[in-house]
Order: sequence, then structure tokens, then C-alpha cells
Amino acid sequence: MTKPKTIVKLEPKIPFRWRQEELAILEKNADKPALRIHKIMLTHGYRRSVEGIIQERKRKGMTLTNAERYTLQGLARILQVSEPKVRGWIRDGLLKATRPGTGRIEQQGGDYYAIAPKDIRNFIVENTSKLDFCKIDKYWLVDILCYK
Repeated sequence: MTKPKTIVKLEPKIPFRWRQEELAILEKNADKPALRIHKIMLTHGYRRSVEGIIQERKRKGMTLTNAERYTLQGLARILQVSEPKVRGWIRDGLLKATRPGTGRIEQQGGDYYAIAPKDIRNFIVENTSKLDFCKIDKYWLVDILCYK
């Protein structure tokens, strides 16, 4: 004869609220992969799972696509210039760009450039002779120049 199974009622898990410091780290690094953010948080003493980071980023609307940064390829397409030309501006120090640290190796295309709107605005204002404004979308141009 088998014993009847006892049913244990599990209490719902109460999610831990994100602290302001954690949210600040998440916002600052929103354009980075979740695994990289996880490692950054560990260095600051916070333990959040990769899945938790992904979910919080979605809840706060901080997806990789709207993370207020442009890639080299995306900016070249918007400005109607070639990618090597934009890469040259970055290399020459005319356009400020960062590498987010995705950990991609050269066979994967290496790490990409992330360019903030304020750096694009500064580039446009200081290097007007390098651009053909007839080719650039006028609404995008007004948005980027008025960006605060």
C-alpha cells in the first residue's frame, strides 16, 4: 500500500525590489548585453540573475534598440556616407564613440561602436563641411540638434 501524497502549498515568491543604485547601473549600461551587466553588478556587490536583468530592462523600456545610442553602420546610413568614412572620423577623433565591451572576438566582427546623440550633435556642429545636409533626413537632423 502506498502512502497518500501530501500536497504542500507553496507561497508565491515575493520579488526583491531593485535598489536605486542597481537601477542606475542598469540604465548606465543598458546598451550592453545582459551577461556583461550581470558581471558589472557583481563587481558593485549586487546579485541579479541574467534573466532578472533582461526582465527589468524590458519593464523599464531599456531595450538594446532604444538605448539612446547609434552604431557606426546606423549612423553611416542616416548621414548617407560610407562606413569607412564614419570609422575614419572616429579614428581621427572628430566623432566620439565608445566600445560597449560585448566580448565579441574578431571572428565575430569584434566589438561595435556606440555613439551617443550628444556626440553626434557636437560632430555636426563642429564639422559642417564634412556633411551633405541635402541627403540627411531633416526631421532626424532637427531632433539630434535639439537633443539635450
